Amino acid sequence: MLSWGKHWKDHGFDEKYGERTKWVHNYPDIFPQSASNPQNAWCYPDRAFAEFRRWFCEDYVEGGKLLKYVDGKIRQKALPPSFSQIVTKAHGLDDPKRIGGK
Repeated sequence: MLSWGKHWKDHGFDEKYGERTKWVHNYPDIFPQSASNPQNAWCYPDRAFAEFRRWFCEDYVEGGKLLKYVDGKIRQKALPPSFSQIVTKAHGLDDPKRIGGK
């Protein structure tokens, strides 16, 4: 997630939680992503997990970045249009009580 990496750097989390490290990840051959193997990924310290969850829920999901990402993948035909509806429902973004606030 490029957005999480930017958040990490912008907030100086290497100093707060410890340095993240690079590692090489390979998707199994049955995944479409395997065509671009190997993946150069970041591995983050476990101590940062609570901050990641807070950022993911508040900034990424409720901040609209998740749906923007999913919709972009749908436009690229990397995901079916129904996926946006599944994500919206799974994260409660279709709940009128949550629209425009928590």
